[in-house]
Amino acid sequence: MTAGPSIAFVLAPGAILPIAALLVSAFLGAYVFGVNPRGSANRSVLLVMLAFVLWDLGESVQRSFATGVSPDVLLFWARFTWVAIALVPATLYHLALTYPTKSDWIRRPWAVALVYAPFVAWAYLISMTGLIIDGVSSNAFGPSAHVAPTYPYFAPVFGLWMFFGVALFVRSYWRVRKGPSRRMLGVVLGGLLLGTVPAAVTELLWPLLTASDTRVGLGSVYTLMWSIFIAYAVARYRYLNRSPRSRSLGLRVIVWSPASTTSSSRTAAAPPWARSETSCPPRRVCASPAFPPRASRFASDLSALRSSGLLPWQTKVAPCDRTHSTLSSCTP
Repeated sequence: MTAGPSIAFVLAPGAILPIAALLVSAFLGAYVFGVNPRGSANRSVLLVMLAFVLWDLGESVQRSFATGVSPDVLLFWARFTWVAIALVPATLYHLALTYPTKSDWIRRPWAVALVYAPFVAWAYLISMTGLIIDGVSSNAFGPSAHVAPTYPYFAPVFGLWMFFGVALFVRSYWRVRKGPSRRMLGVVLGGLLLGTVPAAVTELLWPLLTASDTRVGLGSVYTLMWSIFIAYAVARYRYLNRSPRSRSLGLRVIVWSPASTTSSSRTAAAPPWARSETSCPPRRVCASPAFPPRASRFASDLSALRSSGLLPWQTKVAPCDRTHSTLSSCTP
C-alpha cells in the first residue's frame, strides 16, 4: 500500500489577517453572548460571529497550505469558505429582526427556519454543484475559488439578498427615536455599510467588473470590521438598557398623581392600594406611599435603598380632599 500525499501547513503572510480576524470575532462573540446568554439579540450576534469565524477559518486554511497540495483539498476548503460567506446574510437577517427589539414576526415557530432557508439553498449550490464555483484559482493572498461561467447569473441575486438585510437595519434606525439606542443602532448600521459596500465590489462583483476569475480576497478585513462594530454596539445597547437596581430587586415603581383628577373622580382613579390613603381633612397635606403593598416582601432591600438615598420619590405630596375622612398620616 502507498501512503496518500501528506498535507503540510506554513504560516503564509496571506493567512495572518484571517487568523487575527478569527480570534477577534471569536472573542467578541463569546463576550457578547456571555453578557446575557438568554437575550435574543446576544444569541443572534453570536451566530453572526460564528459565520465570521467559519469564513476566516476557511481563508486561513486555504492560504496556509504548503506548495503541492492536492487541488481536491483546495477545492474542499474553497467551498467551505464560500458556504460560510453565504451564512453571513442569513445571520444578519436574524440579527436585524432581534435588534434593538425582537420583532413579532420572528417569534413565530417557523420564522427562524424561513430566515435560514435561503442559506441552505446557497450552501447546496456551492457545495454540490458547479454553478457557483467550479475549481481553484489564486489571488494576491493565496489560493482562492474559481468562479463558474454561470456565476454572473447568481451574483446579483446574492447581492440583493445581502443588502436587503442591511435595509432592515436602516429601517430600524429610522424608527428609533433620538437617544442612546439610536446612536448604538447607528454604530451597527455604520459598520455594516463600511463592510458590505466595499465587499460587494471586491468580493461579489469583482469577477463581473474585471476579467478576473476569482475575488480579491479582502473578506477578513470586512469580518474584522463587522465584528468590532456589531459586537460593541450590541454590548453597549444592553448596557444602556440595563434595569435599575430597584427593578433588579423585583420592585415596580408606580407613579400616580391625585392632582391630575377631579375631587369627584379621585377615589375611582386611584389604584386600589392607594384609595384608602389619598384623603385628608380640609386644608391639610397628605403623604401617600409610592409603592403598593405587594412590595412589602422586599422591605429589607427597600430600606437599604432608602438609607442610601436612592429613592428620592419615597413619598409624594397630594392635595387634600375635603370629602373624605381624616388619616393619621396627614400632617398640618
